[in-house]
Amino acid sequence: MSSDNAAIFKMTTCSLNHEEKTGKVLAIATYGDRGKIVCFQVDSMGQGQWIPATALLDGEVKEDINKLGQFFADLVKKIQDKATEDIKLTYSSLEQAKKTVEESLKVSSKAVGDTTQEITNILNGITKRSEQFVKQLLQQVINYWNEYWKERILECILSMNLAEKALTIVSKTKKNYPNFSSSQIAQNTINEKLLYSLIIGMGSAVPGATLVVDLSCTTPLLIQMVYEIAGAYEQDLKSPESIQEIVAILALTLTVDNLPKIGLGFLLKQTPIASWAINPIINATLFLAVGYATCQYYEVKVSGKDPLSKETYQALIAEVNSYFDKLMTEGKKIQEIVNQAIDLKDKLPQTT
Repeated sequence: MSSDNAAIFKMTTCSLNHEEKTGKVLAIATYGDRGKIVCFQVDSMGQGQWIPATALLDGEVKEDINKLGQFFADLVKKIQDKATEDIKLTYSSLEQAKKTVEESLKVSSKAVGDTTQEITNILNGITKRSEQFVKQLLQQVINYWNEYWKERILECILSMNLAEKALTIVSKTKKNYPNFSSSQIAQNTINEKLLYSLIIGMGSAVPGATLVVDLSCTTPLLIQMVYEIAGAYEQDLKSPESIQEIVAILALTLTVDNLPKIGLGFLLKQTPIASWAINPIINATLFLAVGYATCQYYEVKVSGKDPLSKETYQALIAEVNSYFDKLMTEGKKIQEIVNQAIDLKDKLPQTT
């Protein structure tokens, strides 16, 4: 909403219980320094109910996805126009992303020990500086995660130098774009990591064929994206707290309810994962959701509030869940982005 006053009594749509409802905003309230909730009346009948402002379907999801689509379109145009330096920079970044994936695959067969206990140890660190409610909530989520998924996450967080890479990349971005705000750098990071995950994660992109993305390959890029967003918000990436926050952000996002929504319900099963192959749309949605949650988390933190306090974490949960619901209505837009990534995948090798 561009203006709170303009939004009041305006007919719009929102996501309620995973269904799109038409109605109007009766009132708007702000909590903390940044969050908003709206009183939404369905079909001009009865009393309104208070929901997160992000549940309004004319809000930021479409804007974010449109910006992402434009980001991809601009890259395609630069390649078509043979803007050499831009192509070199894109290809260099893509090569670095490939190296990150290759390094992660080298350690993927190494045992991390008792994965659940390892994550519990990380959560115990969170408990020391937050309320018991949050730790219990996170523990409940993580207990439902598949052991192999937990191992993959821990391999990426603990066995790779992603924090150092993230610092280098964010530093370079800030140098190239000195006027970018933290949120702009974060959005650029989401755009890039989503693009690279699609290009690297897809095997041979043949038009008309069924395409899949290897989630095992794209997970390190997902974790690096979180590190880079943290770096964009001036966080200390080398502190134990940064590892705790990555686990907290993933648990905030990839809940028992949200994973099945985007086709990742198999990550909740306590059995071996038969295949890490997923639809590219699922991969893109995963990056968008985790990227969004990470931005919201650090926006709260830099505002001076504790994102791991009970009240604030509950507000974050509501906001992230609402964002998930809106993403579910954007399948066609995300498919367009996947198609643009395939287009780029076909063109980039020609620049070498």
